[in-house]
Amino acid sequence: MRRPDSLWIPALALGLAASASANTVTAPTFDPVVRIQGSNPSSGGTGTLIGAQRDGSRYAMVFLAADHTLERIGPLSTIGFGNLASPNLDISTANALDVRTFTKGPDGTEDLALIGITVDLSLLSPSSQSYLTGIAPLGLIAAPASFAPFPFAEFGYGKAGPIVTYGTQQTFANVIDSYLSFSGSYTTDGNGVPLVYTQEMEHWTYDDPGLGDWVPGEGAGYGGFSGSPLLVSAGGGLAVQGIQSSGSDTVNGAQSIGVRFTLGYVSWLSDTGSAYLASVPEPSSGALALVGLAVLAASRPAKPPRPGI
Repeated sequence: MRRPDSLWIPALALGLAASASANTVTAPTFDPVVRIQGSNPSSGGTGTLIGAQRDGSRYAMVFLAADHTLERIGPLSTIGFGNLASPNLDISTANALDVRTFTKGPDGTEDLALIGITVDLSLLSPSSQSYLTGIAPLGLIAAPASFAPFPFAEFGYGKAGPIVTYGTQQTFANVIDSYLSFSGSYTTDGNGVPLVYTQEMEHWTYDDPGLGDWVPGEGAGYGGFSGSPLLVSAGGGLAVQGIQSSGSDTVNGAQSIGVRFTLGYVSWLSDTGSAYLASVPEPSSGALALVGLAVLAASRPAKPPRPGI
């Protein structure tokens, strides 16, 4: 990883302690970032709330995830908020009013997916209703069209360092050090069959603390980090400009890659997610962050994220 000229440390901007340790366990958890779980108990992934809308007791949500996560976990069973061992709230698809998945991105070849789920708030306790509807969705933004190194923050529920099981939220910082156009396979489905994707991607490297290219809070992750948002500062807050596809443990020189959001990818995510939210009858109030931020991202030139929040 190459240190950019002007480096924003995402962990510090979010109020988390950056240290010589590679990854930081978040406490409390950053709750727009969720667990994605299915019937296969040995696997799970990470997702991000990017849109929500309320109509009376009906509450519709849209989550961003990796396509290969849905291919590996078996039938989707749970959207989990907070750590697996002590969840803040688990949403069961069996109790949902509606669940839909939208897979493989705009061209049918990308490791991108959306999950739309609608719940009946009246089935939740007042405290759970308040908690769920109080989580602000994160916006989407295209990555800079022309490459120059830029920093990002990542949150996910996978494995890294001493954490060797799925379900504990960790965060780390790193720097995108190259772009690539990818066609091939880096993972398999639940039956071990290679999954082939063609898509635009970005790359980062883990460097041990004390080396010249190391930055505070630098880390990496694998396993359940699939689908984790790659966050940058934009518009006075945080926005998702990509998701992790394949990662590594915190071993010096280890490589990781993720889907890099182009304007086309952002448009597909926005249009598909917005269409799902519009399926909630007679929307009366809601957090239309998905629509607003997607339009903002698509209507201005792509440029490096502004350092700082």
